[in-house]
Amino acid sequence: MSAETPASVCDRLQREAAINDATPTTILVSAFNDKFLRNLVRDTFDDTCFKGTFTRDDVMEVTTHNTTFFRFLPEHADSMLDFVGRLARFIVKGANGRQGSTHEVPIIIPMDVIALEWGGNPLLPHLTLANFSGENPLQKLETTSFESLMALFHAIRIAVNKYARWAANKILISISRGFEAETNFGHFWGYLTEFILARERPNLMKSREEERGRVRHFGTYHLS
Repeated sequence: MSAETPASVCDRLQREAAINDATPTTILVSAFNDKFLRNLVRDTFDDTCFKGTFTRDDVMEVTTHNTTFFRFLPEHADSMLDFVGRLARFIVKGANGRQGSTHEVPIIIPMDVIALEWGGNPLLPHLTLANFSGENPLQKLETTSFESLMALFHAIRIAVNKYARWAANKILISISRGFEAETNFGHFWGYLTEFILARERPNLMKSREEERGRVRHFGTYHLS
């Protein structure tokens, strides 16, 4: 079996990335039903760097010792890393959303979250990505052909989409567990669980208020 050429690898990865037209942000948006929250996700996560066709306008050429290397434009590399870091911070803050953490970016993920909601699998080093600082490693990636760099871009896009799908699944689990959830993905925006559930599960909130009303009435009845 012959080895794949950079062009064939690029074509295969591009087809895989285009199985559906979903971008990371549209995947995250799909986790919410409420229009306000869906728009909030769109405003928070700018995935422009993963949209459209990857072209030579997204690339810089560097010649060293008569060899030309291809790299992502610094602003393109920074946009990709910024998106992943922002998503990681969203996840880490959500994981700490029921703990009352006041850290700008929490430095732990509670074990109950990993064990009870994430199936014991945190997937990626969220804390490292969320707290990353320093030189962007994506700016240093280089290939000897444009096709190879394009293939690398599509591989990154596929990985980021999988990360977004993982996050969307955890958001759905959190919402489905209601007040029993270990997480609160509204925490990134400063919202309490009650706010998210009031928009995503209004019937649950109505039942809770009715139950509280019955409790108050029962207490008043027995005190009178």
